[in-house]
This record gives sequence, structure tokens and C-alpha cells, in this order.
Amino acid sequence: MKQLGGRTAFVTGGANGIGRAIARALAAEGVAVAIADLDAAAAKNVAAELDAAGHRSLGVECDVTKRESLERALAETNSAFGPVHILCNNAGVAAAAPFEATTPGDWQWVFGVNVMGVVNGLQIFLPHMREHGEEAHIVNTASMAGLFPVGRMPTYSASKFAVVGLTECLALELEGSPIGLTLLCPGIVNTDLAARSRAQRPADATGVDEDSERMLEEGARMGIDPADVATCTVDAIRSGAFYAFSHPELVSQFAERAERIAAAAKG
Repeated sequence: MKQLGGRTAFVTGGANGIGRAIARALAAEGVAVAIADLDAAAAKNVAAELDAAGHRSLGVECDVTKRESLERALAETNSAFGPVHILCNNAGVAAAAPFEATTPGDWQWVFGVNVMGVVNGLQIFLPHMREHGEEAHIVNTASMAGLFPVGRMPTYSASKFAVVGLTECLALELEGSPIGLTLLCPGIVNTDLAARSRAQRPADATGVDEDSERMLEEGARMGIDPADVATCTVDAIRSGAFYAFSHPELVSQFAERAERIAAAAKG
């Protein structure tokens, strides 16, 4: 998708962090952007900011765990801007706690947003893209934590491993179609993901570990700017790249894991 101007994008988790940065970067390319977020007020604030800068945008309330919410948001976006060409399945939550501190509620919550949120987005938007038949592109946000394990974050890392596997499988099915696909795997990014996740945490997700949460927040403050991840994402959409790494220096850790697996297989 070399020409982005005049297209329409739908970005989940678009009111904060990486999602907001992607929305801004796409808008700067002349893309009409729907900022979809559980926090409707925050989504509308980002849209107002983009509109004030002369871009076309829309803030829509969207809960990615509910298909009907995605359906309503797609209909609203289509009514405002026409067919959606770019889908960024970016919404996500994080929980930091050792495995033995986790509860069934933690697993249901994290997988409900991070995995089923992507599944729901794909199942709602893929038929729409096939129906309008124009060139389109999908970005699924995983993480480097989906390529190698991260201690004290089993729910998050496992959910991102699932997104990696799902996206790699989908790539086989979309090959030769006008729908491109990118697997975005950021490393540590300076966002308030931990705080926002705590605010959304359901009552039955009680596996909280204060030391692990503090480490997550302190690490994030040393992360890269979300705008750098957005630049990586837009470049991947334009070039049609499948893998997008904002932290290429971390790829060596995935390579080491692959080498250990290969060595074990050889005996």
C-alpha cells in the first residue's frame, strides 16, 4: 500500500500510547482515522486534536471484547469516511505477577482483550475488506514478549505468543489477496499501559503483585517513544512488510531461543 493518502484507518486502543501514536502518524499521511477506544472521552479528545490540525478523524467508543461494539464502530466509521482500508488491532492490557499469583480471572481478562480482541477485530473487518475489494492492510500488535518469554508476566507473554501464532497462520490464508498483513512486535515503550490496565482490571482478576507492577512501570519509563513504533508501523504498511520490529536489537534474544529449540530437536 504505497499510497496511504485518501484511505481510511481504524485503530483500536487508539486513545493512548502506541495506538494514539499510530493514529497521529496515519493522519499525517492523509489517512482518515477512526480512534476506537474503551475510553470514549479520550478517543474523542484525540480526534479533536487531529481535527484541529486539519486532519479527518473520528473518536468512537469500542470494546474489542464485544463483537457488537466493533460492528457498531465499523458502521459509524464507514458512514463517516467510507470503507476501512487499514485495521490496527492494537488494544491490549498487561498484568504483571508470577504464575502462581495469577487467577482464572487474570487469564480470562488478558486473553479476552489481547487475543479475542484481535480475533473479533479480524472477524468483523475481514469480511468488510473482502466485500469492498480495495487494497487493504491489517496490523496486529503483538510484542517481543510474544517471541521470547518474559518473567513475571505469564498472562501477557502467553497472550502475545498467541497473537504471533494467529497472525502467522492468517498470513498463509491472505497470501495472494489484496489484503496485506503486518505483525508488529514492539519492545519496551514509554506508555502508561500498566496504569490504564489497572483501571480496567475486572473485580475477579485478583492476581496482583506490587513488585512486578512497579518493575513494569519503571521499565516503561525507560522505553522508546511511541512515535518511533508508529513510524515503524507506517513504514510496514507502506512496504507491505510482514514483520515490524521497533527494537531490532532484541531480535537476537528470539534467535537464541530458536537456536536452543533447534539444538534440543537435534538431541
